[in-house]
Amino acid sequence: MSALRQVPFVVSTDGAPDTDMLVVDELAVGALGGVVHELELVSHAIGRQATASGQRT
Repeated sequence: MSALRQVPFVVSTDGAPDTDMLVVDELAVGALGGVVHELELVSHAIGRQATASGQRT
């Protein structure tokens, strides 16, 4: 049985930062030592930086 989870991440399809959802299987990636959590942290940091600086990602 899989444990699917939606993880928010920042994407840019039109030049402006936007948050989208990535569906991951936690059981499949769990052995990688928290890669899902790391992805969330990086995504939030990118979004905050782009928002604070007014830059597009």
